[in-house]
Amino acid sequence: MRLSELLELPVAPGSSLVGKQLVSVLFPEGTLVVLLGRGEEYVVPTGSTALQAGDLLLILAHPDHATQVRAIVQGVS
Repeated sequence: MRLSELLELPVAPGSSLVGKQLVSVLFPEGTLVVLLGRGEEYVVPTGSTALQAGDLLLILAHPDHATQVRAIVQGVS
């Protein structure tokens, strides 16, 4: 049984996350955005990091929450 899954998810131009700070995103409990890729740079994001279209998020999540995390990043309600 896996305890976590590492997801690599892009923030799409139409995602509801564009312009939001990470602290305001309601990810499932225990979900961690480990790294954010923006253009040619990679940074460790903080709660105040504002998301932009095209950002690539590396997210650590419980396998049971992977589908929900994908839906949140894609902006699917």
